[in-house]
Amino acid sequence: LIGDGHVGKNSLRFKDSRLGVLEIYKDFISDIFNIEGKITKVKDKNCYQLGVNSIHLVELFKHLKEKVFYYISRSTKDHIRAFIRGFMDAEGYISKARPRISIGQKDVLTLQYIQMLLHRLGIRSSLNDASRNGKTFYYLLFDDRDVVRFAELIGVSASDKREYLDKWVEYVKSRGFNK
Repeated sequence: LIGDGHVGKNSLRFKDSRLGVLEIYKDFISDIFNIEGKITKVKDKNCYQLGVNSIHLVELFKHLKEKVFYYISRSTKDHIRAFIRGFMDAEGYISKARPRISIGQKDVLTLQYIQMLLHRLGIRSSLNDASRNGKTFYYLLFDDRDVVRFAELIGVSASDKREYLDKWVEYVKSRGFNK
C-alpha cells in the first residue's frame, strides 16, 4: 500500500505491471479479511489494478498508514520480512547487469525506516539520492553478500524478479563474495 497503493473513500487500490503480484495480494486479503478484491487491466497502460471495496478496510488502513513504522518496528522478524517483501515488490529493482538491488521512493524518511529494518535483519544498504527533471528521489542500494542475505531472508513475489535474484545469489556464492 505504501509503494503502489491508494486508500480511497470506500476502497483500497493497488497497481502493478505484474498480474501475479496482484493475485498474491488478492489472495492474501481474501485469506486474512475474507473480502474479495477484483483485478482489472488499466486502460491505455501496461499495468493492472486490484480494487478492494470495503469501508472497514479503508478505516483500518488509514489508521495503520499513520503509524505503520511504529507497528512494524515493534513486530516480529517474520512480519518485518513480509513488510519489506511487499515494499520490494512495489518499489524494488534487481539489476540485470550485476548483483545489486535497489529500492526507490520519493520519501526519504520511508527509506530510512526500511534501511533500519533491513539492518535489524543483518542486511547492509546505502541510502542515495538523485535528481531527474528537477525532482529528487531516493533509493537504497545493496550488493553482493547483502543481495544473498536479502534473497535468503526476504525474497520477492514477482517471478521475473525472483529469476534475476536467484541468478545473482548463485553468482555471488560461486565467487565467494557472500562470506
